[in-house]
Amino acid sequence: MALVIYNVLGVYLEINTLTGLGDIFSTTEGALVFVITCINVASYLIIALIHLPTHTRFVFKLFFNAISYMVYQGAYSHVMLIYAFCNVDNVSWGTKGNNGKRIHRYLIEKVSFIADWLLYNAILAFIFLYIDFFMPR
Repeated sequence: MALVIYNVLGVYLEINTLTGLGDIFSTTEGALVFVITCINVASYLIIALIHLPTHTRFVFKLFFNAISYMVYQGAYSHVMLIYAFCNVDNVSWGTKGNNGKRIHRYLIEKVSFIADWLLYNAILAFIFLYIDFFMPR
């Protein structure tokens, strides 16, 4: 539920800053977001139309679930990135014959890698927010 609120709030804040459709193209970022969104929706529709003759029930399910797909899509990118970093390995494979110390050391290295990555990204985000807040454009 938090992911839905995150996406809805983001869309609301973006729409709230606009006074008309022409404002989207007044900045490069706005135009880029609009173009990428159109490409995403168009690719979704093209894929659905290609499969319409052979998989009619599947296509109707796609259109029926399109709203939830669009709502969750922004949050999926963040969740999948975190999931990818947390599963950089799979210690259940290839551990035959390894003693517990070696696996334990590897898990500690994995946790320290992810903790360092989170720390450096938090510092970078703080720097960007500081620059954006205190330095006018």
